[in-house]
Amino acid sequence: SWFSSDRPYGVITPCRRLVLCAENRKEMEEWIAALKSVQNREHFESTQFSMDHFSGMHNWYACSHARPTYCNVCREALSGVTSHGLSCEVCKFKAHKRCAVRATNNCKWTTLASIGKDILEDEDGISMPHQWLEGNLPVSAKCTVCDKTCGSVLRLQDCRCLWCKAMVHAGCKDQLSPKCPLGQCKVSVIPPTALNSIDSDGFWKATCPPTCTSPLLVFVNSKSGDNQGVKFLRRFKQLLNPAQVFDLMNGGPHLGLRLFQKFDTFRILVCGGDGSVGWVLSEIDALTLHKQCQLGVLPLGTGNDLARVLGWGSACDDDTQLPQILEKLERASTKMLDRWSIMVYETKLPRQHSSSTVQHILTYEDSVAAHLSKILTSDQHSVVISSAKVLCETVKDFVAKVGRAYEKNTENSEESEAMAKKVSCDWLSDESLFCDWLLEGLECSVIG
Repeated sequence: SWFSSDRPYGVITPCRRLVLCAENRKEMEEWIAALKSVQNREHFESTQFSMDHFSGMHNWYACSHARPTYCNVCREALSGVTSHGLSCEVCKFKAHKRCAVRATNNCKWTTLASIGKDILEDEDGISMPHQWLEGNLPVSAKCTVCDKTCGSVLRLQDCRCLWCKAMVHAGCKDQLSPKCPLGQCKVSVIPPTALNSIDSDGFWKATCPPTCTSPLLVFVNSKSGDNQGVKFLRRFKQLLNPAQVFDLMNGGPHLGLRLFQKFDTFRILVCGGDGSVGWVLSEIDALTLHKQCQLGVLPLGTGNDLARVLGWGSACDDDTQLPQILEKLERASTKMLDRWSIMVYETKLPRQHSSSTVQHILTYEDSVAAHLSKILTSDQHSVVISSAKVLCETVKDFVAKVGRAYEKNTENSEESEAMAKKVSCDWLSDESLFCDWLLEGLECSVIG
């Protein structure tokens, strides 16, 4: 449903509510046409794990650009002083709103199948190639081959690798090694060539390559840090394989851990607060993965007590420092952390005790309960009278023993002793009168 207030327009989708800005009616109609073109795409439940999540589709968001930027589809400039174009949050593919529906699904690779015909094969097996994206290079970009300035603000030219971040002239690209070194975070990156098949449960069979000695699984709570987790989620997908980055608010930690349980050893980075860390640790226990993984914390929440104790700091709000944080994570030492599981439940006192006093009390309790039950439920007067007699004797005996025990415990105090005698005598007198009255009443009822 659409509504307008001056220039902003709102759209409600099955997943979220968006507010879009349009300069005029024509641009609004372009938005509508683009949305209608994708309305028949199948929407998956947040907890359903499907390969379509990694099909190469771009994840668009509206953004502005401070310098001339060009559409990767039509190659024309994104118009406007502040360009109201679209950008993919993972690969930074640029497009006009009208061109987004015509963009090919060539976002950052996630699996072997997504590489397609660009895959490299030699006597050593399968290798990871560069994944090039044309144009829109930074102002200070220099060619990795010739070390000269590359890129242009006048047109779409030269290329950038989405994995190793190498930038080259179009003419120098053939001089660069076709194998991608995966960049400064290669120890943490799982290359798409490692995710090559699906097991019977519908999850990937992953094989860790020699370059990835310690693969990293990243969980980001997109709601943490006043929703600052969104930009960290986006940045991690740019640095790593998007298939190893998961949003805890979209399915929880189970799916990512199921994928990574195929690795002998791996590391986990939880970006969130103490609650997010506890959630992931509980799922690790449930899947019995605690012997093959280590967990680090990037504090984004409000409490962050665990992160402070382990030396990761109290808060992190600068996503530009993530490459340095990943380097520190690769060099970090491991500390053991004890965890407890506390269960609280209600139960009855056991019937067997070493204390003779407690045993006597339980015996009196059973006797009183049994005879009271007979008095209340029996239709035979003889049974009622018999039970009443036994009940009275039991109560008398119990009160007498309580009195003697009280006297014994307070024998060193004359005042306490006098009080005990008085109380026990009062109890005996009252109980005797009650029992005599009960027996007399029962006998009268039988005679009558």
